[in-house]
Amino acid sequence: MVAIANVLYNFIIVIRYQISVFVIEREWAKAGYFAAAGAVMSFFGLMHGPAVGFAVTPGVALAYALLAGGLFAVGRVPVMAMKPAKKAPPASWREGRSRRS
Repeated sequence: MVAIANVLYNFIIVIRYQISVFVIEREWAKAGYFAAAGAVMSFFGLMHGPAVGFAVTPGVALAYALLAGGLFAVGRVPVMAMKPAKKAPPASWREGRSRRS
């Protein structure tokens, strides 16, 4: 029984780790897929559940499903490109210019 618990605990670690990695890498769809997988596994008790069955932890499964939906939504938002900063004029140009010009 302990070996099965260790395997199920590893599911939790892998799912959370992959969600974190894909969020850091800004690959929102991939993170959403792992969150959806976490929702399914939590619903059937493979993660966060005392036993394997049907609707073992529906609250946790709902939280993973909401996270997956949010990640998919963020992935559909267009990315705004940043404009490059304006370069300052060279110091020699600023020093040679008079105030009255």
